[in-house]
Amino acid sequence: EEEGRRAGRRLRELGIGLTLAPDADLAYEGGPWAQRSFSEEVDVTTSRVRAALRGYRATGVAAAVGHFPGEGAASQDPRLGTATVGLDLDELRRADVRPFAAVARQAPVVAMTEALYAAFDSVTPATLLPEAVSLLRDTGFRGAVLSGDIGTAAFAAGIDPGEAAVEALRAGCDMLLLRGDSRDQEEAVQAVARAIRSGDLPAGRIREALRRAGEVRTRYAREPLAAPG
Repeated sequence: EEEGRRAGRRLRELGIGLTLAPDADLAYEGGPWAQRSFSEEVDVTTSRVRAALRGYRATGVAAAVGHFPGEGAASQDPRLGTATVGLDLDELRRADVRPFAAVARQAPVVAMTEALYAAFDSVTPATLLPEAVSLLRDTGFRGAVLSGDIGTAAFAAGIDPGEAAVEALRAGCDMLLLRGDSRDQEEAVQAVARAIRSGDLPAGRIREALRRAGEVRTRYAREPLAAPG
């Protein structure tokens, strides 16, 4: 909790109102988060994610808990290449999903993963799958869903970033993360705009996404904290 407070205060001093943390992935031995997650134990991970959220919330920073539905058992870090999680849906619910479910009422934002899941269709990144977002909503989460990196998801799915951006919104993501260059970002913006104009993205889905993203902005977009001293 204290680490969350320190990190949140520094972010506020820099004028940053959202952080891609804390990490709720389980530290499976040999998995991509083995040395970086809180623990391989569900209860330990849950308690520390809760504590980190309290710390960030105390400083007014929105914390995006990742990476749903849990990429601890992935074949590799999805940001390094196509990654697969071989767990079935029951196994995910028994372990990986539980830390997210435990903070569903406290987390303002949850970030999806770009990994592929045997629990779904094994070929589509979770951030592009309505079934994966529905699983998150089933935990009681009512905040904003942040996509996984659109560029990474596009590569894994064999589509372009613009199409991936549209598919992420259609799947139920409310905010899009795109780490690519300005060309990829512009492509995504234009693709989303075309999909809205054509009706390929339903107006109701866009209104819902704007409402949830707006609630995060309204609650957390404050003036930077004054620098100490």
